[in-house]
Amino acid sequence: ENLIIIKKAKEIITNEGISALSIQHLAIELNIDEKQLYQQFGSDEGIIQSILNDFEKDINEYIDQFSNSLESAETELVLLFKRLYFIFLQNPFYLSIILDSTVTNRNYEIRKSLFRIRMMAFNYLETIINKGKMENTFKTKVPTTTIVNRLLSGFRLFMKDEQLLNEMVFELKTLNMKTV
Repeated sequence: ENLIIIKKAKEIITNEGISALSIQHLAIELNIDEKQLYQQFGSDEGIIQSILNDFEKDINEYIDQFSNSLESAETELVLLFKRLYFIFLQNPFYLSIILDSTVTNRNYEIRKSLFRIRMMAFNYLETIINKGKMENTFKTKVPTTTIVNRLLSGFRLFMKDEQLLNEMVFELKTLNMKTV
């Protein structure tokens, strides 16, 4: 039952935006009593927290799977960003949560989750860059933390553009235009 609720919450975020997600809206969509959702999640933020927990688990599994790989640092770097792109492409609701500046202000637990996710990505990327420096694949004297911050900032901008494109396509699909 929890999977069905979270799946519907993800659909609401994808189709209507993060601001449309509420326990009330979710209860209506699922045709269940709001009290049941309040007991299970406590608040709208509790639903977002559950989705972030799924995302954190996905990222953790990926890092565990590839952190000790025998791939070169260059290959590992490319695979990391391709995998992240694929995760966001398949799960646009993650982008909606991560890129929405109001989400971090909603509650402390959400802020902590987002920080943990960022730190996992940062630490793993830092490991890859250091590995590349040791392999002499990445021949730079720029501090690793600077490189990691630049890469993550660039990827964030790229994904923000991807999100805007998704929003434009959604608007085109739902726009009722009168022909002249």
